[in-house]
Amino acid sequence: MKIQAINNINKSNTTNKINNYKNQANPNSTVTTANYSYSNGAYGKAQVGLSKKSNPSFGVFSELIIPALEGIGFGAACTAVFAALGGAFYWISSIPAGKREKEAQRLFQIKMDNINKIEKELNVDVVAAIKYHDDFLNNAYIEPTNDGNEIGLNAVLGYGVEKYKIAMDFVVPILTKKKELTYPKMPNGMLLYGPPGGGKTYMAEKTCEHLKHFGVNIIPVEFQERGHAKNAERIKKAFEDGKEYFKRTGKPSVIYFPQDIDNYLLDRKKTPEYIKEVRAFINSSENCADEGVSWIGTANYSQNIDSAILRPGRTDIKLAIGEMEDFAIGDMIKYVLFKLDEKDSAAEFDYQKVINKIKDDNIAFTPAEIELFVTDAKRHNPYPENFVTAELVIDEIDNYILKSGPTLTPEVMESFRKDQEYIKNIDEQALAEAQEKVKKAADKREKLAAIAKKANEAVKEANDDLTKAQKEEILARQNEYTIDVAVAKQKNKPKK
Repeated sequence: MKIQAINNINKSNTTNKINNYKNQANPNSTVTTANYSYSNGAYGKAQVGLSKKSNPSFGVFSELIIPALEGIGFGAACTAVFAALGGAFYWISSIPAGKREKEAQRLFQIKMDNINKIEKELNVDVVAAIKYHDDFLNNAYIEPTNDGNEIGLNAVLGYGVEKYKIAMDFVVPILTKKKELTYPKMPNGMLLYGPPGGGKTYMAEKTCEHLKHFGVNIIPVEFQERGHAKNAERIKKAFEDGKEYFKRTGKPSVIYFPQDIDNYLLDRKKTPEYIKEVRAFINSSENCADEGVSWIGTANYSQNIDSAILRPGRTDIKLAIGEMEDFAIGDMIKYVLFKLDEKDSAAEFDYQKVINKIKDDNIAFTPAEIELFVTDAKRHNPYPENFVTAELVIDEIDNYILKSGPTLTPEVMESFRKDQEYIKNIDEQALAEAQEKVKKAADKREKLAAIAKKANEAVKEANDDLTKAQKEEILARQNEYTIDVAVAKQKNKPKK
């Protein structure tokens, strides 16, 4: 699945836009290290162009320091703030110019690398890639540095379609949700579904981590194996708490189900014992975004979930996480090599050779399996002082297939395709029902309009009849008056 390039973009702007990005790497330009925020604890060691909202140090300042300053009085607070600002300015100015220029170059390179990745992975031209990059950065605060220190969605490898949809359709609307702001519309919920081991839970966790970093209230709900009534009560309470939190603070909440919901929110017809959980979820999640609440969960087999839960208005986003695309395999291998402190191996590794091996064998692997192959390749390397090579990884793949076989068997992938068809049918049915409602409403309006037209015609006819009768009455009275006048004149006429 690929995102198509933005249409109708003036190509003459391409050079100007690229040059604008290149100007940021110019040591003589106004862009210096002072324009960036740094943190090992959030999103890596360097952030490019993030707003103050995404700066963890600003969050500490606003949540801890400002209340403390309020307590010591306005004058003292102003003195302390200006002293802090002066110290920060002194610290920035004390950084040698050469280091600032080098850091600006490094940050620019990160930006350009990410734009190149977007261009390849989303299959768009460079103008669209820059636009998508700005969407990621300015709206969702995503700019991976791939240094192993990221949190949130920055820790999810690559810029695939799934990541873009999560960022733009789920994260951005929630981050911009306020009482007075209804656009873009916050989704009621998001389900990540697909075969086991595909990274759904990891992506859900990192999405919640990303949102929590920016002040979104995360409410986890865990189910019990036995205890349907308690599970139902937990669901109900989580949604109630989220709605109450929004009323009190104006900030949204996301309810997170860390366990696969296809084990608990099951089809009521097939498994009536789960009816309490299903009813609690249906009643609580209906248009919950209007009250500042959304939810996120995962499922291995969406066909097991009660179809009412998956309908729009309760689950607005249903995202399939299937087999890895080619670029994702390469990204995963590189990530594991860095994780294993094999940076030199990563630089020399023949990624395409492994990708071609997997494609030629027509086998799909999960991210966990790719990590296992690379890890075992290092562990079984007969010459540890040498690089971890593509040949070593391919040997591990062959051994794995012979011993246990891949997780994503043809049967599993066939079930996944049925899941996709199941979701598609639910959406099509919901769309058809919505269209039928619109049609019925239009037909009703037409009938009412016809009735109103007839009523207006009847009123007009009655008015015409009334007007005619009134005219006839007036004419009759005029005639009577004329006769009366004539009679009176005749009576008063002198006799000869």
